[in-house]
Order: sequence, then C-alpha cells, then structure tokens
Amino acid sequence: MSLERTQQTMNHYFEVMGRGGEFAEFYTADVTWTTTDTGQDVRGPSSVRDFIVALHNNMSDAQTRRIVVSDGHACLEGDCLEAPTGTNSRISYCVAYDVVDDRIAAMRCYGPIAPMCP
Repeated sequence: MSLERTQQTMNHYFEVMGRGGEFAEFYTADVTWTTTDTGQDVRGPSSVRDFIVALHNNMSDAQTRRIVVSDGHACLEGDCLEAPTGTNSRISYCVAYDVVDDRIAAMRCYGPIAPMCP
C-alpha cells in the first residue's frame, strides 16, 4: 500500500474515532490488537473496537505526541497519566499499525499500559 493511501486511511480512521463514529469499519475481518507488555490478544472488529473504547475510557489525559506513516504501516506515540496513583506521573506508549487494502489488519501497543487495560 502506498504512503499516500496509508496516510489517508489513518487520517480518516482517527477522524471517525475522534468524533465517536463507528471506527471498526476500518478493520479487516481478522484484525488483532496485542498488548505487548502482557501478551494479551484481542481479535475481530467488534472485540477490538470495544477493547479500544474501554482502554481510552481508562486513560486519563491521553495525548498524542506524533504519528508517523510509511507504506502500509503507521506508528502513534503518546502518553497519559499513570493509572490512578495519586501522582502526576505519565507513561509513554506506542501503537504500531499494519494497514492492508485501506484497512487496519493489526495493532500492537508497546508500553506499560496493563493497569489501564479492560
């Protein structure tokens, strides 16, 4: 997939997600989400969407630092407040996306987000 098509897909995905739309339409039928610090795998468009919604609901003050896109791949760097600890500590994470035929086929999250996972 070209850089331009990958960029368009990711831009549209984040736009729909940001306005609360049905972002699972951007997933392949066999999409996966992997939380690398725990090895947790979630499979299928509805399950992945529900997981991401729950994860976002558990993340306080999540901020995207950068999104980098290449041919068929994207990477989001972000941070959020650590799970309710009473401190203002932030944790950093990275989500890597594999994009095939204008759909997201796989996502892998790197970083210590396990306390926020549903």
